[in-house]
Amino acid sequence: SISNCGDWGEYCNYLLNSFDFEKEVMEYFADLFKIPFEQSWGYVTNGGTEGNMFGCYLGREIFPDGTLYYSKDTHYSVAKIVKLLRIKSQVVESQPNGEIDYDDLMKKIADDKEVHPIIFANIGTTVRGAIDDIAEIQKRLKAAGIKREDYYLHADAALSGMILPFVNDAQPFTFADGIDSIGVSGHKMIGSPIPCGIVVAKKENVDRISVEIDYISAHDKTITGSRNGHTPLMLW
Repeated sequence: SISNCGDWGEYCNYLLNSFDFEKEVMEYFADLFKIPFEQSWGYVTNGGTEGNMFGCYLGREIFPDGTLYYSKDTHYSVAKIVKLLRIKSQVVESQPNGEIDYDDLMKKIADDKEVHPIIFANIGTTVRGAIDDIAEIQKRLKAAGIKREDYYLHADAALSGMILPFVNDAQPFTFADGIDSIGVSGHKMIGSPIPCGIVVAKKENVDRISVEIDYISAHDKTITGSRNGHTPLMLW
């Protein structure tokens, strides 16, 4: 079987892989989401849920005692992720249009006395297609005295991640706008015949979770370990 196990940027002794294609896919998405390729790392996932888990996992590793904040309109999978990661969490109210309620977000952060919030921002909610305002979230955190290095910001762009890069005056959602990681679906807008997704994060954060695997002579930085080698071909 074509199996991508390990880091596509390194040698792996399991040679029946599609690493060369996966690397080019990741180069494309690093550019699309406005982060220098050499400062990024990501991979082709099984779908949006895995990408969101990866982002939340990185946030938890950076801030082990941090609380994850996500809105009521967030995809149902995040509640599962919270249980699997055993991470503290708070569900934030949504506005009528499905966008996160920024007042309630800041109230919950203040009530929790949370100094290292992990923010889960929706870039296109499932039902309403609402987009949380990354700039507004960061402005409010700054006003509350929370420095940029003291919080983590993941963007769930499963729905709109392949729409916003191609429209004029798009809402902020990229690394240039201040996110730490982003997940996008490979089968929703792209149309891969095999369900998959793409996750991109800052390499310095991903290196925290890197584990050396002796028997494949490679490092693993992923959730699943062995990954479908066919889906990078579909995306390429």
